[in-house]
Amino acid sequence: MNDKKLAIKILSDAFEDNKSVNLVVKSKSKIPGLMAYSYELAKRRGEVFISDNRKAVALILLSDKNQFSFRIMLESIKLAINVIGLKNLFTVLKRESSIKKFHPNSPYIHLWYIGVEPESFGQGHGTAILDEIIAFAKSMQRDIYLETSVEKNIPFYESHDFENYAKVESDIPFTLMLFRKKSDKAL
Repeated sequence: MNDKKLAIKILSDAFEDNKSVNLVVKSKSKIPGLMAYSYELAKRRGEVFISDNRKAVALILLSDKNQFSFRIMLESIKLAINVIGLKNLFTVLKRESSIKKFHPNSPYIHLWYIGVEPESFGQGHGTAILDEIIAFAKSMQRDIYLETSVEKNIPFYESHDFENYAKVESDIPFTLMLFRKKSDKAL
């Protein structure tokens, strides 16, 4: 299986019951479309991490690589029409705007998605790939930001020294918890 198909499969399976993802797509059958778009965007504006054993995947975005491109604009329009749905687009844009209010103006890494194939959950694969991302962020001297709507993820992020610095509770039917890990600027 090629990297893109593997990433879409792992992330789709890992996020099948995620409140935030389901708010965006409204139908579990559309999650692979969201993950395909996310994979392509991460390839262009960030990084795709796939564990050596191919059981975990993470997509990150670099905040300062947000340049305009007609290809990304076209893909975003297709996502809005085919995956999110025009009726749901306003809700998704409001949610994204609420999150961005809490992000810094300086360059940072946005840990957009991290997932482990469900049958390998709890075996350390998520920790291994998160450790790679932390090392990557440290090499760039950047903070890492992420959000989660899954309460069972909180101890995982806290065990890696992420702090829950804010919550988004308006405009969405659940609490979205925002986490960050400050960079150790002195290498």
